[in-house]
Amino acid sequence: MEKEKREKKLSAAALKKKKAKEIIIEIRRKLTGLKHGYSVFPDLNELDTPEKICSYMKEHFNYKENLFYNHNPYELWLTQEGDCNDLCTFAIFVADYHNYETHQIHISFKEIAIKHVLGVYTEDKGYTYSDNEDYCPLCASSFNDIISHYFIDHELELKSYEILDYKNNLIEEG
Repeated sequence: MEKEKREKKLSAAALKKKKAKEIIIEIRRKLTGLKHGYSVFPDLNELDTPEKICSYMKEHFNYKENLFYNHNPYELWLTQEGDCNDLCTFAIFVADYHNYETHQIHISFKEIAIKHVLGVYTEDKGYTYSDNEDYCPLCASSFNDIISHYFIDHELELKSYEILDYKNNLIEEG
């Protein structure tokens, strides 16, 4: 009996070790491109508008909900999977690099406990936003206009919202 328990523990540990090794190999494979004169990380200079950023995300990232961990932009790029918060963080990071004023709108719904996050960009004619990897060239005059526009096609109702600036300072709530 003791021997069986020990063997199960060993096989579980071996499985974890194998999985960790596979992840390390995958990261090395992705980073190998740097040694050969090309970068596998996007050229941030090419992603110089919110629309281009969203197109890049649509082409390279997959939506995957992760309630317990938020990826930073580099981790999202490595895993190529993330939820609305991860995608928003990546988008506003790149937009901020190009000197866009950026915000996040965190939305709570009456019907469900999960929040949703939108990326907001100040462009020439007003505010535009991204919903995951979808770009919306709304040119809104206020954050409330963005929230209203977002809820046009949704059956869920707004419970509350928080608007944060790029540095995560609370700007407005309602």
